[in-house]
Amino acid sequence: MRVCRGGGNLALAPQWFRGYSHSEGECPKESSQLLKIKAGLLRLKSRNDRFGFTLSEVLITLGIIGIVAALTLPSLIQKQTEKATVTKLKKAYSVLQQAHQRIVQEDGTPDYWDYDEDSTLGYSSTAATKFAKYIKVGKNCIGQNSTYAFNNCVSSSNLYYTAAFQSFKGVDDISYVFRITGKSCTNKQGKNKALQSVCGFIYVDVNAFKRPNTIGKDIFGFYLTKEGVFPIGSQQETGIPMKDFCDRNYVWGNVIHGWWHNGTSCTAWVLYNENMDYLHCDLDWNSGKSSCKY
Repeated sequence: MRVCRGGGNLALAPQWFRGYSHSEGECPKESSQLLKIKAGLLRLKSRNDRFGFTLSEVLITLGIIGIVAALTLPSLIQKQTEKATVTKLKKAYSVLQQAHQRIVQEDGTPDYWDYDEDSTLGYSSTAATKFAKYIKVGKNCIGQNSTYAFNNCVSSSNLYYTAAFQSFKGVDDISYVFRITGKSCTNKQGKNKALQSVCGFIYVDVNAFKRPNTIGKDIFGFYLTKEGVFPIGSQQETGIPMKDFCDRNYVWGNVIHGWWHNGTSCTAWVLYNENMDYLHCDLDWNSGKSSCKY
């Protein structure tokens, strides 16, 4: 092997170079372009070496990501759950309204219905049976005792379920509970025409036996009136106003002010504003806001 001065191998020289006459050991010089390419490769290698991450740096970064996720995921999950609740409540309201319209077409308004007996139980049983005719029922607890109802149709003692309450569970796992207080429908709960002719109450649990089973969170109330089904807690409400019975400063579902459960009058807010922000900040119809942000 012929060696160039400086340690080069003459055998590696280009063919055209070896065919010429040269001094012993003289090697071809690299072109300026080749030198630039080599210098660029060396700089790239040096840069890659300089910007590598150590194991401790990677672990610290992953730890920070985990902490941020732990802080933000619960809030994101809660928001998604609330959106799903709003959607289910709107569906239940639509189902009740449509059923009421069909019942009125066939049997007239509630004050003209042929009730099973002249009692709260009779009124509630009759109303539940009429609505069940137009709602896809998965489990029927009408006429059953409270123990049977708790095991099959309703899940919350917040409703103080007794024989006067009559219920059924839809195939979509929305429970409907009826408590009709009078067939004359003369109870007055507000300023508009519908709230001047209240017959009783309809409660819906939008996810049946799934938690939290709490009024104001997944259980919502409506009035059955001669004019239709009307959400409790509207701006026209005077009987169970939102400012008194949809208050995050009290325990949800507990009886407050001596007579109604906290959360009873949140229904209208959820339907009209399509959020449950009253769980997170102080809101009512006089707050000038429709959410915690706006």
